[in-house]
Amino acid sequence: MNRTIQKLFAWSLILLFFIIAPAIALYSMGYRLTRDDNDTPTLVSTGGIRINTKIPYEITINDKMESKSPLLKVGLAPQDLDVILSLPGYQPWGKKISIQPSFVQLISDVTLFPIEPSLEQFSDLRTARNIRRIPNTSLVLYTSYNPNESGLWTLDLDTNIRKRITNSITLGGLDNQDYFDFVWSDSGNTLSFRTSINNEMQYIVATNIDTTPVLTTLNSLAPISDIANNPISIVSLAADRVFFIQAGSLYEVNPPFNSVSSALVSDIISSDFVNQTLYYTSSRDIGNIRVYSLDTKRNTSIPLPDITVKEIFISPNEGHLVIIDDKQHAWLKALGENTADFNKISDIKITDIEFASDSKKALLISNNSLSMLYLDTIEGYKSRIEGDFDTLYTSESPLSYAELWEPNTEYIMFIEDNALKAVESDTRGSINNYTLAKNITQFASMRIRNDARTAIIDDNNIIQSFTFPIRRPLININN
Repeated sequence: MNRTIQKLFAWSLILLFFIIAPAIALYSMGYRLTRDDNDTPTLVSTGGIRINTKIPYEITINDKMESKSPLLKVGLAPQDLDVILSLPGYQPWGKKISIQPSFVQLISDVTLFPIEPSLEQFSDLRTARNIRRIPNTSLVLYTSYNPNESGLWTLDLDTNIRKRITNSITLGGLDNQDYFDFVWSDSGNTLSFRTSINNEMQYIVATNIDTTPVLTTLNSLAPISDIANNPISIVSLAADRVFFIQAGSLYEVNPPFNSVSSALVSDIISSDFVNQTLYYTSSRDIGNIRVYSLDTKRNTSIPLPDITVKEIFISPNEGHLVIIDDKQHAWLKALGENTADFNKISDIKITDIEFASDSKKALLISNNSLSMLYLDTIEGYKSRIEGDFDTLYTSESPLSYAELWEPNTEYIMFIEDNALKAVESDTRGSINNYTLAKNITQFASMRIRNDARTAIIDDNNIIQSFTFPIRRPLININN
């Protein structure tokens, strides 16, 4: 080969490199060569979709059956895909997913709910009310009105073992004694509640719930003896200390619960108590939210906008503060140095707020709607950042109760017209909602190992439950 041919060959390789290398780079970046409506070659940026659910659901995309989850499809031109996840015996999940350039849409936290849940009745339970889950346990709390069994009980949804906390007759009450205002310690081993016996309100703390419950009445410790006109509000408790508010002052009680401290803070109007810190409004400082640390005994303040505070809510990690004003509008503020001022979330009238345990979301409940407030960027919702707000469900009927679904905070469970329902928080396309059971008055849901278990009370005040899997291991290191 002479020198001229060698040069031509070398230059050909260089030219070929400069042609192929950009093509490979563009391909790796998701670009594809396609033709437009006029049959003209066009270079477009593509996207993809990744479906990686906990259970291998059957996948249909644009009416075409695909393999079961997990599934990854890339190199897709921008378009809308009709995605359906299904499984025999379960209500399907369907959504229109918009493929976007240079972005892979993730579908991961999807749960399919049973079409007709198989209800298991606890045959020895009758006339039960006030069912609520107990923090960090597989237990629920309920009130029994059965003769010889009246009082407060715990029921283990894992073992079906019951344990009595109180005996209504022993307390001096009746078989149909009612109990209210349940407050739990973080461990789920200490409980406070109130009940009316002989027309006198009793405030009781129960310790050692998991072994032999011990009940202590706090009435004699109240700094103001006239409890009827100056009720007690227990704001926090553990096995070793109880904090309550009476007549606008905060007090501390330590075991053996026979003496009370002097007032730690006074002139409290509204408050929330998290991690040994009291956030409150005061009649002496109406332009601020006061922050009192029980550890340092120091008081600091957070400036308020020109509003009247009705209620205060603090996220579990104390990263965000949400307040409800006198018009029932919610306002959000991030806590910490150099954070933005309060921002009004919406004009929806909010009646209650529940934070997710990871403090990344807050469920905002109104009389007839459910909304999600995002406190952080959420995986799978790349457009959802701190302060974003979505109304997920509205109804012409009042919603009697709602809570974040304990096994997966991607869903909210609620009762509407005596029907137990669930709605998802994925706002891409239409929002899926499901009816799970009818003639329901109360419920409590939790995760027990790889199953979701929901205890319900029907309109005959009988406790039943249903269980279904929320995770089946996949042979997939990414799941």
